[in-house]
Amino acid sequence: MLLSASSIAQTKRISLDVKEQSFSDVINQIEQQSSYRVIYNSSKIDTTKKVTISVNKQSLENTLEKLLEGSGVSYVLKNNQILLIESKSSSSDLKSQQSERLISGKVLSSNNNFPLPGATILIKGTSAGAITNIEGQFTYLLKGNNINNLILEVSYLGF
Repeated sequence: MLLSASSIAQTKRISLDVKEQSFSDVINQIEQQSSYRVIYNSSKIDTTKKVTISVNKQSLENTLEKLLEGSGVSYVLKNNQILLIESKSSSSDLKSQQSERLISGKVLSSNNNFPLPGATILIKGTSAGAITNIEGQFTYLLKGNNINNLILEVSYLGF
């Protein structure tokens, strides 16, 4: 677990007795009882998950450790903020996860730099890709385990 705490956080005492409340409700209660603001990426952390926690006059650190235990989420305390982050996954988990990257661009003719509408952009060796719009622009969401090494092929049939 990644921790970075100031001595001020040691004096904060939290008391909670909640059963089957949403993670976001518990976070709000922690914010109310401390001078800390909780920051997290809602697309990475499930705030609707129901949690049960009971602590009485515990330090902020102990409360967070108990709340986040087994959740795959770590925290960092800094400047009166609690940053919730995904814990590092094991190497077997990393292999099963896919990466994503949104790419966009513009295809221009080599002769006069005019946009090429209807040009096809494919991932080399597949039929996955995109077609340019009237201004020669395209956007495509790459997905896979090795997106840094993907090669794009551009083709255009013109007159």
